[in-house]
Amino acid sequence: MSEQIIKHFDDLFYTVVATPDDGRVNFVIFEIDSLCDNGIRTYESEDGGLNEDVNIASPFAHGYVKWDGCSNWHFDEQDRAMIHQCSRQQLLNMGEILAACWDIADELDD
Repeated sequence: MSEQIIKHFDDLFYTVVATPDDGRVNFVIFEIDSLCDNGIRTYESEDGGLNEDVNIASPFAHGYVKWDGCSNWHFDEQDRAMIHQCSRQQLLNMGEILAACWDIADELDD
């Protein structure tokens, strides 16, 4: 299996961990809880606390994009509670992060 690629989308308030696999790219998406001026990001942990380590953060969603462009997604956040967004922009950001994952998969396929 290939090495993980971590990309931060601070403008969307998400971090993506991409792992290329045979014929697809697997993704785990983490919602950034807060972003400090010094670039430190905090994420919610499984226990509800905040931390700076994406490796112990609670996933927002996971899924994959296949070689043919098809994708499948599971929203982990909905397993814990309703997906809650406070603005139209936050809803748009959810779509944008899925599209960004599709773009990453397309780039890795080249």
